[in-house]
Amino acid sequence: MTLSTKAVAFFALAVLSTGCGKAIEDDTATTDTATTDTAITTTDTGTDPLDVDNDEDGLTENEGDCDDNDAASTNTSIDADCDGVLTDEDCDDNDEMSTTLAEDADCDGNLTADDCDDNDEMSTTLATDADCDGDLTADDCDDNDAWLNYSDLDNDGLSSCDGDCDDDDATSTDVTIDADCDGSITEEDCDDNDATLNYFDIDMDGLSSCDGDCDDNDSSSTNTGNDADCDTVTTGDDCDDYDPLSTVRADDADCDGDLTADDCDDENPALTSLDSDSDGYSTCDGDCDDGDATLTPEDYDADGLSSCGDTISECYTIEMTDSYGDSWSGSHISIVVDGVEATQATNMGNSVVETIEYCSTSAITLEMYFVDVDMWDNEIGILITDSSSNVLYSLIYDTWETSSENSQLLYSAEGVYDCDDSDAASTFSDEDADCDSVITEDDCDDTDTSVGDKSNDADCDGTLTADDCDDDDATLNLDDVDGDLWSTCDGDCDDDDATLNLDDADGDYWTTCDNDCDDSDSTLNLDDVDGDGIATCETFVTFDDCYEVIINDSYGDGWNDSTLDFTVDGVLEDSFTVLTEDDYDFLTFEVCVTDASSVSIDWNDLTSWDSEVGFTVTDDSGTVVIAVASGDLTNYIDYTGNLATISESYSDCDDNDSTVYENCTP
Repeated sequence: MTLSTKAVAFFALAVLSTGCGKAIEDDTATTDTATTDTAITTTDTGTDPLDVDNDEDGLTENEGDCDDNDAASTNTSIDADCDGVLTDEDCDDNDEMSTTLAEDADCDGNLTADDCDDNDEMSTTLATDADCDGDLTADDCDDNDAWLNYSDLDNDGLSSCDGDCDDDDATSTDVTIDADCDGSITEEDCDDNDATLNYFDIDMDGLSSCDGDCDDNDSSSTNTGNDADCDTVTTGDDCDDYDPLSTVRADDADCDGDLTADDCDDENPALTSLDSDSDGYSTCDGDCDDGDATLTPEDYDADGLSSCGDTISECYTIEMTDSYGDSWSGSHISIVVDGVEATQATNMGNSVVETIEYCSTSAITLEMYFVDVDMWDNEIGILITDSSSNVLYSLIYDTWETSSENSQLLYSAEGVYDCDDSDAASTFSDEDADCDSVITEDDCDDTDTSVGDKSNDADCDGTLTADDCDDDDATLNLDDVDGDLWSTCDGDCDDDDATLNLDDADGDYWTTCDNDCDDSDSTLNLDDVDGDGIATCETFVTFDDCYEVIINDSYGDGWNDSTLDFTVDGVLEDSFTVLTEDDYDFLTFEVCVTDASSVSIDWNDLTSWDSEVGFTVTDDSGTVVIAVASGDLTNYIDYTGNLATISESYSDCDDNDSTVYENCTP
């Protein structure tokens, strides 16, 4: 029987797809047609391909197999739309584009992630109701807060959008009278912006949350009076009572954040097993700075010293004297280790001499400062010694000369460390303090890496040798500090004062460096044309004079080491004071000067009783130079400094006439 048309077409397609078309064409050209017809003749079985079970799963396409090339495929009895989703898991098993229950539980066409309530097909969606409170975005006062809407569920005339504090309770307050909606109206609330604070005292323990009750639902709870951070650990037992996450003393005796079981020394907060800088070493392991990963006790370059180096391991004895025996009144010694104050020491007034011992085990730097807040400095004495009884600092109480509220370094020490622990040839800190690879004696400033060394700046004035006019004299350089376009190398007499230079602006051959009193006026200079000894510029002349000095103390107990000083031409000539034994006497002295250019009278104030001080200075003509009344509580001197300066000067108003001189007096 001849092949059906469909079978012939299928056969032809198969031949073409195998690439044999040309061969058939060639055969046709040489083969008898009858022979060809005989070759493709076969028996027609009459079988429908849709009735063939291609995947051998027991079902054909006509029997409902959804994919007859896949034995694992579904069939129409359990998946009507053949979308791979079983009927009882498909929202619409007659629509292969429908959602599934796994992604759309209420089968409303909105995926679970986008549906406000995926168990209610009538619910809103996030696209139209962002806070899923049932009010559409366009109708909601705040579509990011589901608590706020216009529903007015309790029918009290206010919705939550209108300020109703509880829209399920018609008796609830509203925000106009209870801003934090805690049920306590504003005028009766200690903080109406914090709903956790009110005066209710719910647990009836006598304290409300406004009174500091940490838990107003538990009458046994702590309160802020004994537990500031309300972490149930009382202040005395808490390492930080303002941090509820801090450790407690029962588990961390030194409160360094390292539990007792892990801490190598739970009495010393400087030693912990924590490795804060992640360098593999903790302070318990000898890390000298656990905030800097470049500093470790490991000697990586095997040169005998690590980047932590040899730290300070020493015990110091500090004797603190108060000669009056009434304490230092707040003044104290501050001990600073590696830049952080470790402790304070002071005389508490328990005895004239009080002693403490301070031991350092792993400090890189250690400093001791005296912090002065007491006016009675002359009662204070200090003695600092090391474990070998070497005196490191000594001060006898009656020689103290610091001013009140002053901090003064008493003693400092520094350990030795490797400047570069990756290089065995690098310098150590005891020979190169700033670790710039230039040893101290060759470094212009061994505390500053930005400052050069003596090999290229011999006088260390900041000007390189090649550019310096005299590299052996630091006062001569090219800096021009005052910006007057003259450097000391150019001859500038004062490079800190731009008014002093070599300009000669008025062309009179005198500059301000030559003491030209007015370099903008050529008639004023130091020429002395007429030879009378006086120039047109003011000329200071020497003088002779005697001064009477009368001093007293109205209380009669002396000036407490304060002095009235006379300085002649920059040199201290005399110093006067009233001693305790002088009582109420007025003491008189005389100061005479010869060939003086200037006399300076200065007050050196070391007493707090300035109003008791009195003195008068009169020159030999009877003119009062300075007068301070003893006992005047409103007009007295309360500072250290100059009171008066005496000098004599003249200027010639006609430098062409020698008969006219000394301020033009003939």
